[in-house]
Amino acid sequence: MAKEEFRSLPDEYTNAGYTYKLHKRGNKGVIYLAESKNDHGISFIAEVFVIKIAKAMNAMVKNTLIIAPKRERIPGNSDFGAWAWCISSGVKEQIIEEAEKIFQEIEDGILPEPVKTVKDEESLVDTTK
Repeated sequence: MAKEEFRSLPDEYTNAGYTYKLHKRGNKGVIYLAESKNDHGISFIAEVFVIKIAKAMNAMVKNTLIIAPKRERIPGNSDFGAWAWCISSGVKEQIIEEAEKIFQEIEDGILPEPVKTVKDEESLVDTTK
C-alpha cells in the first residue's frame, strides 16, 4: 500500500503582500512573523494559530483536476478570532511578546476557547420546572 502524502506548514508563505516566516512551532501551535516597509517605516505582524489538519481532497477547477493531499492548514480570514490571531499593534518586541503569550496558551490547551452556540445556550436552561 502506498504511503499517503502529507504536507506540513511551510517555513514561509505570502499573503496580502506580506511574506510570513515561521518563527516558532510547537506541538499544537505556530507563530509566523512578517515585516513590510511602508511610508511610515517598517511594520511588523505576527500570526499565531492552532495547527489544524485538512483532509485530502480532489476538485475540478476550470476543467483541471486539483489534488490536495492531507495537510496542515494556514488559516483563512474567517478563522481569525476562532483558532488564529493576528497581532500588529506595537513595536516588534511587543508584537512578539504578545504572540508568545497566545502561543503558550495554545500549547497549554487554554486556547482556542470553545465557541458557544445557541444550542449550547439552550442546554443551560433549566427544563425541570
